[in-house]
Formats: sequence, C-alpha cells, structure tokens
Amino acid sequence: MISSQKNSAPSLADSQVKTRYEFLDFLRGLMMISVIVYHFMYDLVDIMGMDIPWFGTTGAWYWQQITAGTFIFLSGVCCNFSRNNTKRGVRLFMWGVLITVVTLCIDLADEMFHGIFIYFGILTCLGCCGILLGFFKDKLWDKIHPAVGAPVSILLYLFTRGIYMCGKGVKLTGVYRGFLGIERLPLIWLPHKLYTYVGLEPFGLPTESFSSSDYFPIIPFFFLFMFGYFSWKLIKNTKFINKIAHFRFKPINFVGEKSIWFYLLHQPIIALVLGAVMLFSGKLF
Repeated sequence: MISSQKNSAPSLADSQVKTRYEFLDFLRGLMMISVIVYHFMYDLVDIMGMDIPWFGTTGAWYWQQITAGTFIFLSGVCCNFSRNNTKRGVRLFMWGVLITVVTLCIDLADEMFHGIFIYFGILTCLGCCGILLGFFKDKLWDKIHPAVGAPVSILLYLFTRGIYMCGKGVKLTGVYRGFLGIERLPLIWLPHKLYTYVGLEPFGLPTESFSSSDYFPIIPFFFLFMFGYFSWKLIKNTKFINKIAHFRFKPINFVGEKSIWFYLLHQPIIALVLGAVMLFSGKLF
C-alpha cells in the first residue's frame, strides 16, 4: 500500500504554535493502525498466498484509498505548523528513497517476495509535496486566499484522479491510458503516447511495464495535500476545532505522534512474524 498504502505525516512535535491539536495526532494514529492492518492482510495474500477473497474487492480498494488519502490530507494540514516544510519534505523523500532501495533488494533476493518493490510510494510523494509547498510557500501558496485555494485544490484532485488509473483505460477503451474526469468517471481520455515515456511515473504517467506495490504520484495527490494545507487555514479558529482540539486517547495518540517510525518499522516486524510462522510451521497457507 500504503497502496496500500501507507502513511506518514511527521509529528506535530515540530509545531511552532503553542496549542497542540491533539485530535490530529489521534486521527493520524487511527490511520496508522489501519495501515498496519491493511499491510498485514496484504502480506498474507500476496506473499503467503492466503485466500482472502474480500481483499480483492472494491471495498478493500476504498479502504486503502481512504486511509492513504487521509494521511496525505493530514500531512498538508500539519505543514501549517512546520518551521521548515522544505527540510521536512527532503527528510520524508529520503525515507522514501531508503524504502525503494530496501524493497528492491528484497524483491531481487527471493522469488517469494517478487512484487514487493516500491517506487514512488506515499513517503516519496509526501516528501515531494512538502518540498513543493516549502519552496513556493511565500512566493505563491500564501498569496492565495484559502477560500479559493481549498476548493480549487479539491476540484483539481478529483478531476485528475484518473490520470494514473490506466487499468480502467484498458478495461473501458482497450488502450493503456488514464483520463481526466469527475472522481472515477472519465470525461477526457489521455493519449496513450503519454504513457510510453520512462521517467514520468512520478507525475502519474506510468508505462505499461511499470510496477510498484505502493504508488502515489505527485499528480493527483499534491492537490489533496494542498487541500489539507488550505483547509486548516479556513477552519483552525472555528468553535468546532477549538472544542475538539485536545481530544485524545493516549495509546492511539502515541501511534500518531510516532507515526513515521511505526510506518518505517511495521512492515519489517510483520515480515519477521510471518517468516517465523513459516519457519516453524511450514508453508501454513
């Protein structure tokens, strides 16, 4: 995932403001727990070969999309508290690169793990979004009124969501290509030629040979990220936010505060647990 995917907005510990919005840590913690459960099921199905029919349904797909989308949205929100979004973005990007290198090595090391390779996963995406926000923050983004920025961002996200859904292009038109439209409803099919150039995967234009177990391109997800950034500016002083600002449940908030570490470590731990099961029980499933 996550496709699955997976998380992680940096902790609010970097906040410059005096008020700590603990409900944001709570929400991020819930999403991180959802990520862990999703990836556990993903490993059971794709690596250990367990038969879980529901995991291949549209419902499971929406589960993954909602979890990942919420993380991206919250990451945009939390950029309002960061001292240096560019620096934070570079840090997340480098974590994403590390995951790419590690998963490539694992993928090549054992046929059982073939397909685990992650290229341009959610951390890489969040890193790029943070860099783009930080670099142009004073020059561009903060000159846009949030009442304009928020609706424009979410509309652009919905309009461009189909750009990397090439499987739908094959299914509906017989041609490998994405589309522009309303959410998942195609209005304008993009030329197949755009999907033949290697190197455009970060922008939502994967080639037919492209494969990644966790893929979140800059387009459309930068727009969702910016929706979070602008939305917070609109709602931060409302009575509702003030009312729930300190809502917390300690165990879940802890997960949210340390979400980057939970994200980085949960898959290796799951792999060790499942590996131990296979070692002592044989191929269980």
